[in-house]
Amino acid sequence: RRSSALKSLYTDIVQGKTGRDLSIIDKILEQARDLIEAERCSLFLLDEESDELYSKKFDIGSPSSRWKQANLIRTPCEKGLLGDSFKSGKINNIEDVYSDSRFNRDVDKLTGYVTKNLLCVPIHSAEGIIGCTEIINKKKKKGFSLCDEKIFRMLTVFCGLALYTNKLERKLSYLNTKQEVDKGVLTYYRACSTSDVKRISALPPMSVSSFQLSRFDFDTWSCSQELQVRLFLGLFNDLFPDLCDRTLLIRFTLTVRKNYREVAYHNWEHAFCVANCMYSILKSNQIVNFTTNEKLALFVGCICHDLDHRGFTNSFLQLTGHPLADTYASSIMENHHYEQTLQILNQDDLNIFSTLSPSDYKEVIAHLKHAIISTDLPLYFAN
Repeated sequence: RRSSALKSLYTDIVQGKTGRDLSIIDKILEQARDLIEAERCSLFLLDEESDELYSKKFDIGSPSSRWKQANLIRTPCEKGLLGDSFKSGKINNIEDVYSDSRFNRDVDKLTGYVTKNLLCVPIHSAEGIIGCTEIINKKKKKGFSLCDEKIFRMLTVFCGLALYTNKLERKLSYLNTKQEVDKGVLTYYRACSTSDVKRISALPPMSVSSFQLSRFDFDTWSCSQELQVRLFLGLFNDLFPDLCDRTLLIRFTLTVRKNYREVAYHNWEHAFCVANCMYSILKSNQIVNFTTNEKLALFVGCICHDLDHRGFTNSFLQLTGHPLADTYASSIMENHHYEQTLQILNQDDLNIFSTLSPSDYKEVIAHLKHAIISTDLPLYFAN
């Protein structure tokens, strides 16, 4: 019976079934009370601000509301047998508590319950002692045996594990929530403005042929950023005329431009130049029969291949211990550029691939990743 109960509790803890309200602690304390055959069992935790032990789970003896009075019982950390176990880290197994001068009678006065014998065990964690469990009044005998002590010590370890697991779960939940909030903020600030979208939308589409954009000697650097945006729209529509709505494409292009930093080289102007060069290759190519999905990945990869570039090499980021160097094992900036591209495409109002079938979408993304990662020149030339 005992081994089965312990195994069940341990399984719940390792599987993360502690409950946000620490309901697993209720089960542990109930098992302790039933296995050891005692009247009451409670758990106290440290309140660091007040330097008190407070009843996180306090057994009031009523089956219908056994754990309802959490936080009501408080005692100074240095007071009573509870405080002694907390401060010393030792177990207190007292057969007659009223004959022990360390016993704090205030709790009995507050609850109206008479404590006869008591077993108190400190809860250890990586942070030190964080609280204590106590079990009160052995039913059929005068005090708790060494066997009772062993069982209760083991169940107290389970309490410690449950508390630690619950703490990690709450921390993870907080971080996930914070990440969602931060993501919303970043999405707001990284997206292009509605006024810019309206202004570009009101302008007539650019004629690709009139600018001779398929020529390799076309001077992209003589164009303003806004003209480059309009020309990119023309290049895209010439290659993929029916892929997406014009407003969606405008929003995507303006957002991509906004996510390039004002660095000396790896900036929006450079990205447009590379995209224009790829357009020239795709239009004049008579050697390789690229599929539509390959063309799409190559062209979009060119305009996105240096997104959020910081102006530093991968080696510099590694030598200076930049957080990005800890994020990716290799091809640091290239992986970052790819992740930034995905973050843009993962927004419904920016996903220019949304009309693709699931299989085509998966293929294009795979080609896109390969194309962007391949811009890591040491890796490229090594292959």
